[in-house]
Amino acid sequence: MKKLFVLIAVLAICSSHSQSKIVNRRFTKFISQIEGDLNKDNIKDIVKVQKDPKNGDYKTAVFFETPDGKYKLICYNSSLLAYSDDRTEVENHPYLEINKEILILNYELLRGQHNYKFRYQKGSFEMIGYNSISSDGYGYLEKQDANLSTKIKIRTVEQCDVENIKPKVTTERLMINKLPIFQTFNPQTFNY
Repeated sequence: MKKLFVLIAVLAICSSHSQSKIVNRRFTKFISQIEGDLNKDNIKDIVKVQKDPKNGDYKTAVFFETPDGKYKLICYNSSLLAYSDDRTEVENHPYLEINKEILILNYELLRGQHNYKFRYQKGSFEMIGYNSISSDGYGYLEKQDANLSTKIKIRTVEQCDVENIKPKVTTERLMINKLPIFQTFNPQTFNY
């Protein structure tokens, strides 16, 4: 019985290790990197974006610097900027910011842009906000600004090609019980 348990444990470890190597091998093209303190320890951390040249997907990885000067991978996400048939490919490379310990990920699509904000709290990176601007291509511009901490979303729709028409602004209460986590967040499945 002990031998069976040891065999299963070894196989599980090898399987998960080989899967992570497969994921890492996909993302071979370096895109960008930013440094800044994300966990309030006054030590520079690093966020890197790499691209899978074959599929067009991006991987965003967060590394914390340790006191001995080495970097430790804390988490990564390869679905945040994923390409799919349902979603227009990212037009420009993602732009990263670290502002007041908040990781901000910006990227542009063909007719819009998105901005996601993550804060390291409670031992993981939680999404605390997002902004988006998009156009339907027929003169309407939609802006969304959501604060997930306060659970308030403001949506503005305006007609760009007509003067003297006020934008329609609505405020909505978000029904979120738990903030999305960076590692598992997928914009295609998240209900805004």
